[in-house]
Amino acid sequence: MDKIQCIKHKGGFLVLNLDTLLYKLVSAKQMRLALSDINYMAELVAQLDGEPFQKRLAPYQEDELISVHLMPTYACNYRCSYCYQRERKQITGHMTPEYIPKIEDFYAEYNKAFKTSYKINSVSVTGGEPFLPANRGIIGAILSLWKDKTVGFITNGAYVNYYRDLLLQHKSISLLFSVDGTKEIHYKKRIPSNADDYDVMLEGITWALSEGIETRITCLFYPEYIDSYPLFFDELAKRGWPDDPNFRVRFGLELHGAGSDAIDPTYLEDALTAFISLKKRDPRMQNVDTSSLLPGATELEAALKCAEANKTFYTGRCDAIIKPSYAFTPEGYVKVCSCVEGERGTVGQYWPEVEINVPRIKEVQKRRFDQLAACEKCVKRVFCMGGCFATALAETGDLLGTHCGIWENPTFLKHLEDYWSL
Repeated sequence: MDKIQCIKHKGGFLVLNLDTLLYKLVSAKQMRLALSDINYMAELVAQLDGEPFQKRLAPYQEDELISVHLMPTYACNYRCSYCYQRERKQITGHMTPEYIPKIEDFYAEYNKAFKTSYKINSVSVTGGEPFLPANRGIIGAILSLWKDKTVGFITNGAYVNYYRDLLLQHKSISLLFSVDGTKEIHYKKRIPSNADDYDVMLEGITWALSEGIETRITCLFYPEYIDSYPLFFDELAKRGWPDDPNFRVRFGLELHGAGSDAIDPTYLEDALTAFISLKKRDPRMQNVDTSSLLPGATELEAALKCAEANKTFYTGRCDAIIKPSYAFTPEGYVKVCSCVEGERGTVGQYWPEVEINVPRIKEVQKRRFDQLAACEKCVKRVFCMGGCFATALAETGDLLGTHCGIWENPTFLKHLEDYWSL
C-alpha cells in the first residue's frame, strides 16, 4: 500500500500521506492537472512529507472518566445463529444486586494500585438479554447506584415493558434495540422464545420514544436481503419514528469470531456494494448511521480531525487499552472487553472479592500501536491501530498481538471512498 492516497471526497479529492497524516483537499480540476503534470504532482506530494505522525504529534491525553460494560447474565430469550456468545450460554450464573457496588470497589482499588483518579461516567448494560424478568433486582441496583450517570441498555426488546417503571425513574437512559429488519427477516437467523417477541419489541420502541428516551436500532446488514430494507423503512415511517429526534437506525455487520475485526472480507465487500446500491435507490438510507460498515474508516476520519485540531493522535482502537473502561461478567471477572474469550483477556475480578491483576493490566497498556514493533513502519496503522484487541488476542494468543484485518487487502481503499461518500 502506497503511503500517498488520493481519495474522492465531497466533489473533489483528499490527497493524504498515511505516514504523516498530512493532507490537502484539491478540486477535480487540480487533480486532473496533477495527473497530467508530474512536477505539479511532485510539488503537491512534497507538501505532505515529513516525520511519521506518531513523532510529529503528541499522544492524545484521555480524561479520567470511563464507561463500564456490564453483562448481568448470558441467558437470552433468543437463539441467534450469529451470536458471538453462543459458547457462554452454558454458564448459568448471573449477577445479583450485591455484585453492583463491588464494581465501584474494583475501581477504588485500581486507583490505589495505579495512582489514578478514574471515575465511572456512563454504564452500558448488555447480556445475554439484560431485561429478562429474572434480572429486575439487578437492573434496579444498577439504576440506583448510578442514578446520576447515563445508563444505556442493549436489548432485543422482548421484555422492555417489564421495566418501564424502573427506566422512568432514571434521568438519563438510552436504549439500543437489535432489530434485523422486517419481522420475516428478523426471524431468519433468530429463534425467539415467543412468537410475538418482535411485535412486543415494536411496542417497547414506541413507548420509549413517547417518553423521550434516546432510542436506536442496530440492524445487521445482509446483501441477500437488500430488497427487504425499503419495506422495513416503510414500517418505520408508518410509525413516525424517523421524524423523532431521539430515533436513529444503524447498520452493522455480522461478526464471524471474537471482536469487531472478525468479519469475512467477501461478506463485507458484498455488503458495502449492496448498501451503496440501496442508497441510490432509497434516499432514506442517507440518514442511516454507517459507522460500523467499514472497520477502520471512522478511525482514519477521527485521526485526521484529532491531528488537525489538537496536534495529537489516538494511541489505541478502543478506550479499554488507554484507560480502564472494562467489562464485568456474571461470573465476577473483569475483562478488557465483553468480546474477549479466555483467561488472557481477564484483568481481575470484582466478586466475591476484588482482585487487580496489575502485571496483566500493565501488559495490556503496552498495546499502544505507536509502541508496537509490527505497526511502527506500517502505513496501514492509522486504519487498524494494531487491530481490535479481542480479534488479535483470539488469533495470536498474545496480548501484544496485532491484526490488520481487511486492510491487508488494498481493495478496501476503494471502499473507503465509497464509505466517505455515504
